[in-house]
Order: sequence, then structure tokens, then C-alpha cells
Amino acid sequence: NPRSQILAQRSGHHPPPSRWTLNQTKTKSSHHIRFSDRETCSNISNDEMRDLLLKSDEEFRSHVLWQAERWAEDERENVEIRWSEKIEVLLEDVWPRQILAKTPRISARLCNFVFSDKDRFVRRAALVLPLLSKAEGDSIMLPNLRKSKGNIVDIYPEQTLAILDAILPENAMAWPYGIESTIQRIGKADGRLNADPRLLSLNRRWDAG
Repeated sequence: NPRSQILAQRSGHHPPPSRWTLNQTKTKSSHHIRFSDRETCSNISNDEMRDLLLKSDEEFRSHVLWQAERWAEDERENVEIRWSEKIEVLLEDVWPRQILAKTPRISARLCNFVFSDKDRFVRRAALVLPLLSKAEGDSIMLPNLRKSKGNIVDIYPEQTLAILDAILPENAMAWPYGIESTIQRIGKADGRLNADPRLLSLNRRWDAG
């Protein structure tokens, strides 16, 4: 059974994520995605894929996200079924929420993905927040947060604060370059957040570092 052969590899050598494609069906009330193996033409259910992701190593999960991001960035998107929506379905319905899957490396990749699209930021922030843990500074890029105009921080300061509070480690010395200006920008974009315990904690850690 080709599907059984794929799932049997959970604890050993896994098929590369590039072998898979995502198919999506859309109903009036919901979206569903189906993983298909290009070589065996067999389908893997969302539950089976979640189990595979959970029992695989970090390298495998990271490559699955990388592959999904490439699909989401594909300029040849289907007009009716957009690849950028498929990765959101992946994160909402398939991605494991256990602590084992919330590694610094995966959290950093998810964080960079969230800030990569201003138009879909709010939706993606809500999906990714439950999947995050503290990340390592060197793996967090966040170049979009340093833009002078059309900055996500200025438009969505509270959601930005929630993401940074979830992902920045306790030691401010490990934070990504330029993050202090982003933290200051949050308070300027929405003065009410200057009294928010999350922003106060970030400022305290930065000052202590």
C-alpha cells in the first residue's frame, strides 16, 4: 500500500516535502486540503499528515514550511484557489500544536512568514500565535518591520506586539538587529499600548540587556 509505505517512514527517512502537492476543495462553509504524493499518487489525510509532522524531526518540519512558503509565493496562483490561502489552511487544520513542534527554529520561520505579507498579516498572526515559542535571535529576520512607510507595525501595532512578546527570548542580547526601534514604534503607533504589560516587559528586558 503506497500510503502505508509513506506513513511507515515517520520515524526514519521521510519523503522530501517537494514530493507532495496540496489539493484544496472549497465548500460554502469551509476549506479542506489534501496532501498527495507525486510519486505514488496516494493521498494523505490531514490527520495522517499531522501525525507525520509530529513524529518527524525538526529538519523535516522546517522543509515542509519552506515548501509551503514557495507555493504561497508562486506567481502563477489559481484565480479561485490561491496557494497563499493553502498554507493558512495547513497552519490552522494540520500543523501540530504540541510543545515538541514548537522549536526555536520553527517559531522563527513562522514568525518571518507572518510578517512577509501585510495584506494577510492579521489572519496569519491569529493562526501562528498558538504555534510559537521563544526563538533564537539570529534566525529571526523581520526586514519588513524596518520599512519607513507602510510598515506593519504602524498599521497593526497590537498584533505585532503579540507576536514579538511570544517569540522574543528573555535575553535581549539575543534579539534581532534593530528590534528596539520596532518596540518603540509600537508605542508610538498606539499610545494605549505603552501601558500594556507585554510592551512594558519588552522595554524592561531591552533596558536590562
